Amino acid sequence: MHDDEVPVDEHIVRVLIAEQFPSWRGLSVTRLATGGTVNAIFRIGDDLAARFPLRGMPVTDARS
Repeated sequence: MHDDEVPVDEHIVRVLIAEQFPSWRGLSVTRLATGGTVNAIFRIGDDLAARFPLRGMPVTDARS
């Protein structure tokens, strides 16, 4: 959608989770279908979700 969009898919999310949260490594990862163009939202297992910005930005801006 954006010329500078960062590709984020289920494989990338699984790798990041395995590296940063090893205890969650075995949880399922599913991208939620949304109409948003700013973030990709993924379901992690049954109780968690993660938001990934779709455009490159400083880390401090992504945390807000």
